[in-house]
Amino acid sequence: TLTTGIDTVAGTSSTINGIISDGTGEQTWALTDSITGTTGTTDIVNARIIGDATAGVTRTGLQTSAVETISFNYSDANDAADSNTISASGFTGITKLAVAGSSNVNTTSTVRDTVAFTGVATGVALELGSNTAQTSVTLTNTGTATTGDAVTLNTVGGSSGVVTLRDANTTEGFVTVNIATSGSTASTIKSLDAGTSNTTVNVTGDQALTITDALASNVKTLYASKASGAITASVVAASTLVVKGGSAITDVLGLTVDSSVTSGAVITGFETVNLNTTGTGTIDSGLFTGATAINVTSDAATNTSLTIQNAAAGQALNFVGSKSTLANQTFDPVTQSLKTNNTA
Repeated sequence: TLTTGIDTVAGTSSTINGIISDGTGEQTWALTDSITGTTGTTDIVNARIIGDATAGVTRTGLQTSAVETISFNYSDANDAADSNTISASGFTGITKLAVAGSSNVNTTSTVRDTVAFTGVATGVALELGSNTAQTSVTLTNTGTATTGDAVTLNTVGGSSGVVTLRDANTTEGFVTVNIATSGSTASTIKSLDAGTSNTTVNVTGDQALTITDALASNVKTLYASKASGAITASVVAASTLVVKGGSAITDVLGLTVDSSVTSGAVITGFETVNLNTTGTGTIDSGLFTGATAINVTSDAATNTSLTIQNAAAGQALNFVGSKSTLANQTFDPVTQSLKTNNTA
């Protein structure tokens, strides 16, 4: 455990604990500390961030060597939406940055604190676990967007707010996001933003994952066929869309249909498909291989029109409102046509 003095850890401990304070509280991990991991591959620095400042704080100059994992536990005792930005350029040899067990005293859904990492080396994974939904996380690495540009996101249970992933180009981001679920509980992410270059999201692992907000329209591939935990995610319908669910029997896909998509798209392995439109949309439900329930969820929209073509036998059509069960549910026009049986 680090102290308030000048500490030198030279390959003698695989677990190092420290505190970083925004205010006048105790601080044990300082710029003057020298931290070197062991010759093993499981060294970890556990850093608790006490985020009581009312404005953003940026930290540069923290250094480690031969430590594979640095895990940050963020806690905030004030109601403001604060941010802590940590430069990772001094973390030599790391393979994973984690944000775990973080919390915010403010439980308002729109007030979120942000833990941000900058200068992260390419290939370093981000891990999220047992946070509250009021904790958002941003990772920016030093790579550039190419067809092979990818980042790994590990989820080990609990909730997180907005997850923002970027490379050196702060708008383009990553082409591919590889999400791996593990642990013993389900994970929920409020939203995933990997930039305008992000076209592919892959999901593996044995725990359930929910991404609450729809993925960006530039995401054309959602591949979860190697996941055994239940997947809930939403995408924008397109003829180039490829979406594959996993081996769970409760996968849920949200699909925004604002154009005509009657061919080309590949949508398999999702037992439930939730359809919505913000304008005029047509979708061929014959594209939904393995779907047993089609839910129309556009009750909040007005002046919309949704057409569902070629509904197959065994596909239930349900109207699912987002309001209170005691409130009236109002849906704009929805047209459904059945699949034609040409068997003589």
